[in-house]
Amino acid sequence: MVTEKTTCPVEATINIIGNKWKVLIMRELFEGTKRFGVLFRSEGLTGISQKMLTQQLRQMEEDGVVARTVYPEVPSRVEYSLTDLGRSLKPILDAMDQWGNNYIEERGLSEGGSMMNREETAKFLDAYFAALQKGEIDKIPFTADVTLTGPMGGPLKGEPVVRAILFRVSQSFRNIKLVVRRHVIDGEHACSMFDMILPTGETVAFLDYFHIVDGKIKWLQPYYDPRLMQEAWGWAEAEKPANKTASSGRMPATGG
Repeated sequence: MVTEKTTCPVEATINIIGNKWKVLIMRELFEGTKRFGVLFRSEGLTGISQKMLTQQLRQMEEDGVVARTVYPEVPSRVEYSLTDLGRSLKPILDAMDQWGNNYIEERGLSEGGSMMNREETAKFLDAYFAALQKGEIDKIPFTADVTLTGPMGGPLKGEPVVRAILFRVSQSFRNIKLVVRRHVIDGEHACSMFDMILPTGETVAFLDYFHIVDGKIKWLQPYYDPRLMQEAWGWAEAEKPANKTASSGRMPATGG
């Protein structure tokens, strides 16, 4: 439904972003153009139904904040992106994000009852990568229901399974140099950017997405080119997890 006419600028804004799903959809699209399936599987839209996502995208398209592009391919490919009008809302969402982070921290309303600040989260992530590099996976704190998604297969759930996978990955680090570039932190969510320098001298740009609850990793998704890493690690195709996913993790909207 197209936004109704109004003389109140605040009401006009609320009409565009006045429900939970529209704001969260915009947050996902600020990362870039995405297909419907990628949006639906994103952790940032957990709980939304396909019907609701379709409905919200149609309304946002009618309101001029989302563009829908259909490619003449078989099977058909449909992508969604923000229009210039949609991107102009970013300062408003950034302000909401900052206010929400402050409110959650002051009120102790995070999922785990407490939330690390940015400095604490950065130290936590540094300790995570140090443990991964050294093969000290037992020192990494996970929730019992931790989930691992991404190129290594998945979703893989449960602390024992995730620890076993990461232990296997850490064994390759004896011949690989890991260089952390930056942590981007948004409340309980974070993204770590780093390089892995392979024995061949080739560098693989690497991202790890995290959801950290009460000082423990609840969700983890690496993103890299699995072909290069498969060769570096010596994993045969038959050894790789069979149930791979193209799930996309949440990219935080603000840096830290």
